Amino acid sequence: MKDSSIISLKEVIDGTLQIEIRSLDEYVIMDLQKKSCEPINELGEILFDIYDYYNENKNCQADDPKSLYLFWECESCQYSLEFILNPNQIIGLKISYCPDIFAGIHTESELKLSVQTTLKALMENFLEEMKNTLSNYGFIGYKKRWQQHDFPIATFLKLYNLLHGKHKESTSLPRCLECLQKIVSKKFIFTDN
Repeated sequence: MKDSSIISLKEVIDGTLQIEIRSLDEYVIMDLQKKSCEPINELGEILFDIYDYYNENKNCQADDPKSLYLFWECESCQYSLEFILNPNQIIGLKISYCPDIFAGIHTESELKLSVQTTLKALMENFLEEMKNTLSNYGFIGYKKRWQQHDFPIATFLKLYNLLHGKHKESTSLPRCLECLQKIVSKKFIFTDN
């Protein structure tokens, strides 16, 4: 993990994906299970929604920031991720933790982490983490370890295309394979971890 990473996809094993979210001096590690979420797709989708929001609302105001949320259940708690959309594509990210206190009912959340970054930095960070995950496990290794779904290649390619200004080009299979080849370059090895 690079020091500048905010989101790190740490490990995928036995149907659990470990994600670390970091600020300058604090971090939160979440062990997310396949039965309750699809975190890579969900993070990708929320980044796409944020990207679309900024494209549609070029003059968003500081006095009325919009928030988008993700909720992830863990074994005995729930994590809430609030993405606060500020002007100039500055994203505030707040991670809250709520223990499972009353037989599955989550009552009060405790703020665990707050960080601010740009949309571009968050998208670049997440693309790099997805690339590292694919390079570490390969398509088959990821599927065996996550045990629920295949590696979210459509999310991966869409994120790459948005970052590299290619979202208006053809989305044909040859074009997608060309993008995938560029992304993984010569470092990619098909593994079966």
